[in-house]
Amino acid sequence: NEPIVNTPGEALDCFLRTRMDMLVLENCVKKDSNMKISIITATFNSSKTLQDTMRSVMEQDYPNVEHLIIDGASKDDT
Repeated sequence: NEPIVNTPGEALDCFLRTRMDMLVLENCVKKDSNMKISIITATFNSSKTLQDTMRSVMEQDYPNVEHLIIDGASKDDT
């Protein structure tokens, strides 16, 4: 059900009108910064690596991110 457009201007108008998540025109990408990205980290006895994972997620530059950490009954300090 993707709309058919003939010009970059029509593509941009369609993107803004339909609230699509992303628009790609050759080397130009326009993303909807209101779209939430969910990152799910499953852990089990991950106390040695979890801090690095959390830091990596926090360093991303996308403005609307949620990070869910699911632990599988670890026996360490996770």
